[in-house]
Amino acid sequence: YPNPTNGRFTVDFGPSNNEDYQIELCDATGRIVYSENSNKQLVPIDLTGMANGVYTLKVSNSIAKEMIRIVLNR
Repeated sequence: YPNPTNGRFTVDFGPSNNEDYQIELCDATGRIVYSENSNKQLVPIDLTGMANGVYTLKVSNSIAKEMIRIVLNR
């Protein structure tokens, strides 16, 4: 949240269960522009240096994988 974003947003994994998550953000061409492993409940991401457009946030752990479109619009 928030989405659309002006460049800074937070991924919220809900109540902490110490699960490790792989976070990747890809641009429209599929290039990975951000990558992080985290076990935190809240993960802030800063895209202020990136171009406006639609990005794909990929979040996965040992159980599931989810993809969310993020709109960057300043």
